[in-house]
Amino acid sequence: MKSLSLSLFIICSICLNVISQEESKISLSKKVILELNASSADSVLFRPYSKPWASWGWAGEQSEQQYNNRFRGRYENLWTVMHPYIMSGELKLYSAWDPNHYMTLDEGELRFPLSQGSYFSDSISNNTLKPILGYYGEEKTTPLANSWGEDSMIVLDDGINVFVYPARDYIWYSDAHVVKYKIRINVQYNKKGKEIKRYVAAIAPVIKNPFDGAGFESEVCWIKFDDLKILLKDIYFFNSNGKPETFINYIENKALKSFIK
Repeated sequence: MKSLSLSLFIICSICLNVISQEESKISLSKKVILELNASSADSVLFRPYSKPWASWGWAGEQSEQQYNNRFRGRYENLWTVMHPYIMSGELKLYSAWDPNHYMTLDEGELRFPLSQGSYFSDSISNNTLKPILGYYGEEKTTPLANSWGEDSMIVLDDGINVFVYPARDYIWYSDAHVVKYKIRINVQYNKKGKEIKRYVAAIAPVIKNPFDGAGFESEVCWIKFDDLKILLKDIYFFNSNGKPETFINYIENKALKSFIK
């Protein structure tokens, strides 16, 4: 009798294990974009603003040493934390759109990796990052002065004289430009539609265009979340409850607790 009971127990255990394995098999997946806004409870990711952005005009080129002295080791907000890793090439970026079709957005699928190394020592990376991480100011209206104090002019190949103007200023997007983060969440289900797993796949900072009075917003780039986790896993901030928390933990908790239809 004991032998029969033990045999039935083993059979039931095997059956339950098979059922459990079947239920844990991933049959379906859904990709969801979650937005974390600067004007919501998620403002802890955006503020306080970091002083170097406000106190430094950020017009024109700066040396790597000048940059690192001001921004390395500052943890006031997520953009300020990420920026040095982007500039050094430690954090890989992906284009927010298809470079050949600007109306085709990537939406966090990480299909368009950017050629990227150090902004300061690699000219290709410099040219890649500039259109993404900042913008050019307005055209100058006053010509440069020559050594006699007169308006500087040059003669073109066709013999026409034209004034020479100063180059337009280049301004980086600061932490105040970033108004939200888009989080790409991958959700996996079994064949019965039961959620098995969800995880954050990618993150994109979103800026408000400084020249658009209508408040047009655009994604700066996409970043693989696993890459960000490696660099930011031990970087803390004070959450809305005044308790220390890592940026990574905060974002992952938002993803886990968000309602997904």
